[in-house]
Amino acid sequence: MSWGPALVLALLAVSLTGCLKVGSDAAALRNSLTKSDATAWDKQIEIGVGRLTLFAARAGLSFVDLPAEARTVLGAVHGAEVGIYRRHTRARGLDHSAMLSSADEAMSARGWDRLVTVANRHELIAVYVPDKAGMTREVRVCLAVVKEGELVLASARSDLEPLLALASSHMPDAKF
Repeated sequence: MSWGPALVLALLAVSLTGCLKVGSDAAALRNSLTKSDATAWDKQIEIGVGRLTLFAARAGLSFVDLPAEARTVLGAVHGAEVGIYRRHTRARGLDHSAMLSSADEAMSARGWDRLVTVANRHELIAVYVPDKAGMTREVRVCLAVVKEGELVLASARSDLEPLLALASSHMPDAKF
């Protein structure tokens, strides 16, 4: 019996589901942030959920009584990734300015622009979107939160139309 076809199918399934790592854009953001700091960072967890996994989850959850809002959100998300990393040492503070500069350079080279920044002495939050981002279909976002020697990285792909409709149904006076 040849293991070749089984191995190819297993590798294809892992690559389609994206369960074992974050994608290349999220990895570029992670690397730029952690390498701008002189200390090492340890991966706590990295997990990704791709289209195939979400399709299976939606199929399985079709038999579960979920609120309509939860179904809307689940249907709108096309993929998500999360990574959590911890800095080896917390002895000295992080240079948020250097981290942000490094992240901007790396993400700009990949065609992403920084949309939101929140920075103070203890934390840094940066949100990036592709520079040629569409308005509501297949919107991608990549964000990083650095706080007290920990980095939380998230990336998602989703359809904003149902999410905006859901938000407007809960806030009728809001304009989107």
